[in-house]
Amino acid sequence: MSIEAAQVMSESEAPLAVTVRARRSIGRQAVIDTLARPGARLGLAWLGILAFFAVFGPFIANTHPILMKSEGHWSSPMLRSLTPVDVLLLAATGVAIVLWIGRWFSSGIGLLIVIATPIVLAPAAYLLVQPPANVDYSLYRTMISEGKVERVAFTIIPYSPSDRLRDRTDARLSPPNAAHWFGTDNDGADVFSNILHASRVALSIGFMAT
Repeated sequence: MSIEAAQVMSESEAPLAVTVRARRSIGRQAVIDTLARPGARLGLAWLGILAFFAVFGPFIANTHPILMKSEGHWSSPMLRSLTPVDVLLLAATGVAIVLWIGRWFSSGIGLLIVIATPIVLAPAAYLLVQPPANVDYSLYRTMISEGKVERVAFTIIPYSPSDRLRDRTDARLSPPNAAHWFGTDNDGADVFSNILHASRVALSIGFMAT
């Protein structure tokens, strides 16, 4: 291709690029310009990880077993322990995934639907989802040690953030190890579990501040 032909082609493509850019909304163009920077993409990826932990925290770090077989009966203590907030976050995330697959999430209406989902479902969630008021986290460890559990499956981190491990005298201020990746605090709680579940608070404050 000659230099003259290349110049003619570039000049003909320039108005098209300007037209495409002009058709975009200010918000959409701002997002495109921002994500063109590597640092912005890295920050978005980190926010995605925090959002994943915030939504699926109970399925990653939880003292309640995912499945447990005792006296011939299967049960899921983890599902019974879910709070209304857990259910609402899962519902909003499910709606967001459906809208994203259908390519509707990029519109303002899609974002409004995701925000409206937990608001609309909140009364039903708080009415129907009722986790145990008093939780004895040592119950499962006691049942396992006494041989009352036939089969059990735990989450990756088998400790809830409020599990103080009071039944273990060596639990306080434990250094990082295979059982506690970030160690334990002065009360015996798993530090990594607390950090993981605290992502909800961090994202909530950041979202409201923004």
